[in-house]
Amino acid sequence: MWKFLIIYLIATANVINGANILAIFPVPTQWHQKIYRTLTEALEDRGHKLTIISTDPQLGRNHRNTTEIDMHFSHELLKKAIFSMSTKEVNTELESLSEWYNFEFEILEKQFQNDDVQYLLRNSDEKFDAVIVEHVGHTPWYAFAEYFNAPLIGISATEVTLENHEAMGNNANPIRDPDILLPTTNQMTFQDRFNAWHFYIFYNFYYKNKFHSKFDELIKKFMPDIKSSSQELKQKTDLLLINTHPAMQFVRPMVPTTIQIGFMHVKAPKEIENGALKSFLDQSDKSIIYMSFGSAVKSSDLQEPFLRTFKNVFKSLPYNIIWIWEMDGMPDKPDNVFITPWVPQADLLAHPKIKLFITHGGQLSIEESIDRGVPMVVIPFFGDQGANGIRIQNLNVGVLLNIHFMDEKNLRQAIDEAIHGQCKENVLNLQSFIQDEQMKPVDKAVWWVEHVIKNNGTKHLQYNGKNVPFWTKYMLDFVLIGVVILHCIVWIIKLLLGAVFERIKAPIMKRIMRKNENPIAKKIKKKKKEN
Repeated sequence: MWKFLIIYLIATANVINGANILAIFPVPTQWHQKIYRTLTEALEDRGHKLTIISTDPQLGRNHRNTTEIDMHFSHELLKKAIFSMSTKEVNTELESLSEWYNFEFEILEKQFQNDDVQYLLRNSDEKFDAVIVEHVGHTPWYAFAEYFNAPLIGISATEVTLENHEAMGNNANPIRDPDILLPTTNQMTFQDRFNAWHFYIFYNFYYKNKFHSKFDELIKKFMPDIKSSSQELKQKTDLLLINTHPAMQFVRPMVPTTIQIGFMHVKAPKEIENGALKSFLDQSDKSIIYMSFGSAVKSSDLQEPFLRTFKNVFKSLPYNIIWIWEMDGMPDKPDNVFITPWVPQADLLAHPKIKLFITHGGQLSIEESIDRGVPMVVIPFFGDQGANGIRIQNLNVGVLLNIHFMDEKNLRQAIDEAIHGQCKENVLNLQSFIQDEQMKPVDKAVWWVEHVIKNNGTKHLQYNGKNVPFWTKYMLDFVLIGVVILHCIVWIIKLLLGAVFERIKAPIMKRIMRKNENPIAKKIKKKKKEN
């Protein structure tokens, strides 16, 4: 037994010693932080030392190996951005993306001005073995990996955009693999394909350069010694962890350095301990519908027509309702509605009385609903939620509803279809498939992070094709050469035909002139010859 223990200790010595990891999660969304906390807590338990820059630090956790930098102020900046975007009329996904990037730049600049972040950059003698960064386009944060000369690990709580897939070397054809920002499927109509192509072309040749140039300015302002550009930093990512699952997303070929960790944050359910919520569940003699639109969209901020529609439909249903409501009271609250500002969502969805989940379509909410076997009505608001809703509808584990066209009739129909249709059976089948896993997602994520640290990156796994320029990737240089050669061939053929035509034309023209010659002129020529 001791021999085996000694062998094990020797084999895992470099893990037990612990690495020094910098983790940066700058997006002010509490739901996203659940994914990142799952990973950082697992790394803490493995004996690693962490410095975490987060908008939602776990100040009560007080782990001796963890230091946290609090950027909670970012939530107010995001609220202002969302409110401003909601009051502006944007007609296309590109316009919406442009608006978002403008706000993102402002938020990033304020975050970089944080005193603790500045201290880390200017006065810290820390040496990090890896830098983990939320991988959603905040490339100035990626520069920390180059600044500390450490491998870069990206992590995303949602599916990533085509640009991020391309940067890793994954297949990213806009027709076969639609961007997560486009609410469409991979079974596209002609109009869908045109929209996807239009989005891809304009983003790559205009918007991407525009956004990255602004990020370059930010990098030079706060880290002038960084040599890589914003786009180059993205391509230097050693490992990308994505909170997706092949059963839920469109299957695509991916390189070994892209790892899917879907459902990583979902844990075994616990009993509800909240007094008022527990009493409501215990005393309910009906099945229950649960409604929440996540942390970014507050139900109490919805426009009155939408609220009236929900209330009128809910009070007519033979179910009780648990509604996430952020204010103390609700005007004209139906008797069968229980309001609360927060619930342990994953635990609540596991309760046997929960019949349906009305959700905004956030990735984590969808995962929790599927893991608990609860069908959904998805009402998306922004970001990847529309694309998520379409996937849920295609899997037939829920019904998609557009809030801008929602009325009492189609809301009631959506609820009825989700509860009494095939959604329940389908979501249970999907649940069974997803839970049949070889390795827990969190264990897989930790293994890959430690693999990157042990090998000081993933040079041994990198796909060289990811650095190929756009025109080379799509063989546009060969097409150009082919067009030039074809043009030359056509020009040569034209010259040859012209020369041949001239040689043939001369005798023919003589014959024609003879035939058409004036009879009097012919007699004169004839007499001249006789004389």
